Amino acid sequence: MTPSEIAAFLAGIAVIILLARLFGHLAHRLGQPSVVGEIIAGILLGPTLLGSLWPAFSEHLFPSADHVRATFNALATLSVCLFMVVAGMDVDLVMIRRQGKNAGIIATLGTALPLFISLGLGYGFPSFWGCGQTSRYVFALFFATAISISALPIIIRILTDLRLFKSNFGMMVVAVAILKDLFGWFLFSVVMALAGGASVPHRSPALTILLTLTLVALSLTLGRKLVQRTLPWVQKQFPWPGVILTLIISGSLLLAALTEWIGVHAVFGAFLGGILFGESLRFEAKTREITEQFITNIFAPIFFASIGFQANFITALQPALMAAVLGLAIIGKWISFSLGARLAGLKPPETQATSAALLSSGIMGIILGLVGLEKGFITRELFVALVVMALVTSILSGPLLSAILRLGQRKGLLEILDPDLFVTDLQAANPAEAIRALARLLARKTGLPSEPLAEMVIAGEQAMSTGLGKGLALPHGQCAGIKRPSLAVGRSTQGIDFNAPDGKPSHWIFLLLTPQEQDLVQVQILSAIARRFNDEKFRHELRAIDTFHQFRRLIETTSDADSPGGL
Repeated sequence: MTPSEIAAFLAGIAVIILLARLFGHLAHRLGQPSVVGEIIAGILLGPTLLGSLWPAFSEHLFPSADHVRATFNALATLSVCLFMVVAGMDVDLVMIRRQGKNAGIIATLGTALPLFISLGLGYGFPSFWGCGQTSRYVFALFFATAISISALPIIIRILTDLRLFKSNFGMMVVAVAILKDLFGWFLFSVVMALAGGASVPHRSPALTILLTLTLVALSLTLGRKLVQRTLPWVQKQFPWPGVILTLIISGSLLLAALTEWIGVHAVFGAFLGGILFGESLRFEAKTREITEQFITNIFAPIFFASIGFQANFITALQPALMAAVLGLAIIGKWISFSLGARLAGLKPPETQATSAALLSSGIMGIILGLVGLEKGFITRELFVALVVMALVTSILSGPLLSAILRLGQRKGLLEILDPDLFVTDLQAANPAEAIRALARLLARKTGLPSEPLAEMVIAGEQAMSTGLGKGLALPHGQCAGIKRPSLAVGRSTQGIDFNAPDGKPSHWIFLLLTPQEQDLVQVQILSAIARRFNDEKFRHELRAIDTFHQFRRLIETTSDADSPGGL
């Protein structure tokens, strides 16, 4: 590139990052995932707005010369690969095993039904849905995968924002999303293998699939053991700052290069690398946070904004196609998840909440759409429809889940507050001691043995910390020996380290017990507590609380509607 082209390229990247982060922040302030704002920023900077209204300025800032465009596309590819590393780090295979049968049933039916419907429609009417330059069966399989896949990072973000991520309901939803994503990316690898004849002419689709499965199996078995043994040795031998981050990025990019060479897109290898390093027992929370912040604040905005440069979203928008894709994604997923949840034994309120939480196609659908456009599987019109579908489902999921929980919420929190289960000076130095102290109160009230009760909650705490930040911790559990929820509340003056995301100690600990198979009741009570702690005024007034009656009065006078940022 010439000096002027380098200057324009660097200026364009700077504008993309700044505007994408700004719009992402605005979207977050409006209660939406940041990716929504980042994509909108790209659409405004791309041919849809800036390229149409000020084409000369757009050409200066984003030159259309082939070599400049190739450089930008290479940076976008690197960005999406790095983002897939973060997405893979969210995959918890232990969580899937812990959630067991219910997650498997919901994921299987929630994937199979929209998959087969989309497969049949894509194969039967390829021209309507936007088949590109590929065979009918490859297009149908790709289209079905793009429609049926979920958006794990978006789902986790929604559950985290609603303070539901660390509840039993949240864990079940995440386990279902993980299973769906794993199956979706396996189908993606099959599609790429079937269509890979042009890029890897000497390799049959069957060999590509075999190589991919072998790589996955080796990565999740021998690879995991190698990482767990290598990381501590690397930290000891090379104690410079960021050595683990270097290993994560370089290792994941090598896997990305390997899957690209096999004939599957590089994003699959990056996703696999994220799973591999995220599963490592030696992967510290601080290192994970640094990795995620580094990628999500710099590289992710570049990729998501680049989506807006792929098409003119006005001229390529076909209302009939967009409506059909939206209807297929929303209605198909809702029905399939509802059927799966009912088959798993969930009650109607839990069924509706599960369907709402898993509705988003978000990031994964967009990435698949972009790959399909690059490979010629789909037309620009279908790409635009897939992006709109991903945005709409991501926007709808959180508010729908909030509305369902609000409609079903009883005055559960006030009903279970008990002066005998309230401690203003909780004497405990760590989470286990705090849980045992509150469990003793609950044992006297419920008649259950104290120690088994405490051990059950402590085991859950060790699996995943319930420190939510802002001075709040919500340890909880489900128990077969009770018929109604029970809540013990303790205040620790010095604070207890519950490994909260903000790194601050928890001063208020709520230990909640609910009957088994009442996930939604648990979620409603936990979210009612968390919503109030989102309110800075509530937290300030809580500091002056000395008695149970003052505490109850503050809970009564602070309604859910007064508490921003939660449900």
